[in-house]
Amino acid sequence: MVIEAPPFGEPFDTLDTDIWYVSSYTNEGSYIDTSWSPQNAIIHDDGVLELLLEKEPRNGKPYTGAEIQTYDFYGYGRYEVTMQTSGEEGVNSSFFTYTGEHLGDDWNEIDIEFYGVEPTSMHVAYHNDGETFEADIPLGFDASAGMHTYAFEWRPDSVSWYVDGELVLEQVADMAPAPDVEGRIMASIWTGYNSRLGEPSFADSTSASYDEITYTPFTGIEQPPAPPLVGEFLVELVNTDTQEVVAILQDGMAVDRDLFGDADLTVNVVAYDRDLRTGMRTLEIDVSGALERTQVEQYGPWALFGDPDRETLNGRQMPDGDYAMTLTAYSGWNSGGIVLEEQSLSFTIEPADGVVDDPADPGDDPGVGFTAILYDAASREAKAILEDGALVDTAEAADGRSTILVQFDDAALAAAAGSVVMTLDGPVSKTSVQGVEPFALFGDAGFNKMTGGDLPAGDYSFTVSVTAGRGGGGEVLAEQTVDFTVGDDTADSAGLTVFLVDAETDTFLQELADGDVIDLEAYAGHRLSVAVAADDPATESVTFALSGPVTHTQVESAAPYALFGDSTPNYHGTEFVTGAYDLEIAARARDGGNGATLAALDWDLTFV
Repeated sequence: MVIEAPPFGEPFDTLDTDIWYVSSYTNEGSYIDTSWSPQNAIIHDDGVLELLLEKEPRNGKPYTGAEIQTYDFYGYGRYEVTMQTSGEEGVNSSFFTYTGEHLGDDWNEIDIEFYGVEPTSMHVAYHNDGETFEADIPLGFDASAGMHTYAFEWRPDSVSWYVDGELVLEQVADMAPAPDVEGRIMASIWTGYNSRLGEPSFADSTSASYDEITYTPFTGIEQPPAPPLVGEFLVELVNTDTQEVVAILQDGMAVDRDLFGDADLTVNVVAYDRDLRTGMRTLEIDVSGALERTQVEQYGPWALFGDPDRETLNGRQMPDGDYAMTLTAYSGWNSGGIVLEEQSLSFTIEPADGVVDDPADPGDDPGVGFTAILYDAASREAKAILEDGALVDTAEAADGRSTILVQFDDAALAAAAGSVVMTLDGPVSKTSVQGVEPFALFGDAGFNKMTGGDLPAGDYSFTVSVTAGRGGGGEVLAEQTVDFTVGDDTADSAGLTVFLVDAETDTFLQELADGDVIDLEAYAGHRLSVAVAADDPATESVTFALSGPVTHTQVESAAPYALFGDSTPNYHGTEFVTGAYDLEIAARARDGGNGATLAALDWDLTFV
């Protein structure tokens, strides 16, 4: 069982690794545009912890930030931090408690957060299994200008927040129940969720500084339970090519190879309990199944293939298949002494989506398998699907913002592809070879940082070749050429281009028009959405109103504008049912669906 955590004070003279775990993972599928790196948690000589946020792509996210969290769980008491926040727009500097589904419990959290777009305000909140209270508290000073002390007190029936020792808000748990499960203490800096934080505006990096964190439990109160952890070990599957955690392994879990491709892997083991961490002298890691190996580790990090310098983990290829793992902790060296803890789990590494033992040759139909899209690299909007003979309005391809994005719509072809070769001929000529998504003609540093270029008026030929090898080598699996023209499109337009999007794969399926009939059989079980590109550069928001068998309204204040929202580059969607629908869309001149209407449409669509 988890031993109840004692009070502590952390002055950050060092980062006590008996208390703190420095996060090393990526928020896959999340609105958080940040991947955590241990290198971004920096202890300075004056006893200050700096959490650094950099405009540096990492593991598919455009920013790299930092997060620390306690191994132990803490309940009712006073939580206090002395910190200086980032004052940059788009940045969240935070101090909070948390537990959630990955620990076997419902979401419980208490927050102190500072949004750089409003550095004179403190955002506070608590969450209990989906029920939430939140508020913004004016500070009367700029939290990014210097150190101040912030605290919250958590009781069974209330949460109270303090600033520099003064009570600023006491919330009795009448609107929403107070958290009722112990949580980890955490601090982090990140960007994302830009409708609230604003767009990141810092040039290269920004940071938040933490001088001290303390916890004092309340006595005379029965403490809440800890999350029902399965075993005493946190078991991480690590991509050793990037030293990134790709999954937290739990018994019976299936891990998709799409998370790491052909990278070398290892398993890293962390003990939750302080007494176990300090008392264990040997950890045996025994693996059987798709891989057979026994590793005896006598110093941390406790990793399946060892480590050369205690900071970098060794890795090897771990094949697809079923694994059984037993972890045994001993009190003595060389597996001597007594057994302190033993834990077993099984997991499966599944093949990448669409890969089967004997896949059909994806080159049998070279005209199928991918789609070329004219894309605005600045606003992250699709402007047109490039089909043979397409006419693209000059206004859509101007201002050095355009690129051509290639998206796979055939899972088997995507899995077999080693690289994508893109060749553009015409008024602008360009060849690009890329091995990882996004496949963008003018290059990229992730989905949120594509490079744009000019596509002046004229006739173009765009050829895509999908090859089995890296760098454009190996067998050509599929190839297609589309001819298109950039010129004056005099067709009647509402000023809005509308796309049907597969939210499961984040691919654009087709451009929509009034009266279209969409065959749902081709997308059975898939969540769909609608994305919109607005022609008028003055557009600051887009409103959606869908009625019919599925009804939904949405206000989007940042591109890409999508019917069910997005956490770029992941679109949210729903499963449509057959029937007749009315879709109203309007581009507005101000955020939040306000201001003048710049363009609007009211279309009838039918799903069959």
